[in-house]
Amino acid sequence: MVPAIIYGVVPLLALSSFVLLCPRMRDDLGSEAPVRAFFFLFAAYGGLLLVVLTDRFWSWSAMASIGTVLLLLAAPLLAFQAWKLRPTMRRSNYHRIAATLSWAYPLSIGALVLWASTSSP
Repeated sequence: MVPAIIYGVVPLLALSSFVLLCPRMRDDLGSEAPVRAFFFLFAAYGGLLLVVLTDRFWSWSAMASIGTVLLLLAAPLLAFQAWKLRPTMRRSNYHRIAATLSWAYPLSIGALVLWASTSSP
């Protein structure tokens, strides 16, 4: 039951949230909506949530390790995305939120690495 919730329900909720957000952004901003930025944010934060839920409520596996490495590699990409979104932060709340969450991701990865290195096995 736990794997079905972690790997079924959580991704479906994230995907449906993204699909519902996109038309709202397009209605508010038209072609200037940061849809691509939010796609990467949903993927990165969703993957991070899956790794944390796997660690806490299920058993660790090689696939979880591969996912963790990919999430670590995504941190510099989201920092670059945040740097690219910096000039557009005042354009809309969507742009501001996308830039802020893009900056927060590398920081949260760093905090999780520190937390994992100090937690007992």
